[in-house]
Amino acid sequence: MRIAYVIVVFYYSTSFAHSQIEQEYLIHKKSIDSIEMATTGNESLASYIINHNLENPSDKYFISNRNLLTKLNTQQCDSNLVIISDSLNNGNKINIKIVIHPFEPKLHTIEINKDSNSITQIDGQFPFGGQYGVPKTSITNFEINIDNRRIQIPDSCFSNLYNGNICSNFSLFKQIEAYESLNGEFIYIYLFGGNSAGTWFAKLIFDHDKYVTRIVTDYYPLSIHGSFKSSFIGY
Repeated sequence: MRIAYVIVVFYYSTSFAHSQIEQEYLIHKKSIDSIEMATTGNESLASYIINHNLENPSDKYFISNRNLLTKLNTQQCDSNLVIISDSLNNGNKINIKIVIHPFEPKLHTIEINKDSNSITQIDGQFPFGGQYGVPKTSITNFEINIDNRRIQIPDSCFSNLYNGNICSNFSLFKQIEAYESLNGEFIYIYLFGGNSAGTWFAKLIFDHDKYVTRIVTDYYPLSIHGSFKSSFIGY
């Protein structure tokens, strides 16, 4: 009986959490759909992402209008370091540290398409921002601490995001930003990078214990949906 009781409680808790994130998604999707198409392609980009660009179908529940979220305070931003430090809605302190350094080709395995001279893979992954030339920079350190607890972050969630934009704000590009979800259960970190046909935009999703998933978009969907505007709100 005791084991059955634990299972029922866990099922209820999981279902409730899923219901919360689904409700939050509907709020964001309604907001995105209401934005005037003449000024931004956010609605069409969100639909494209849902249909073509998710690691898991359920990741669509993390699509959001960044303007509805609580932005976390950027404490420091310079040529290679971003520190975000703030208090979450539950009162816990969060600290995020992202370090970017020059890319060192000798430390990586680079595969090149001999016909086009484009880079197809770096260390076995598609190189966002590095397809059309050896990357200049890469993320070398990524830390999140919540209530003095280190969040587990696999290298795979950021290691193929090259030539990241750090502090600049222009058009689509904004400095690295972090937000708290409406229900307070998730942390969203937005990163921008690359240039020209190598431009990319990424949203990394964490709960209060671990990395959850990410949504990364390259140049093609960004360009066909008119995302290179200051009104771009992400997803």
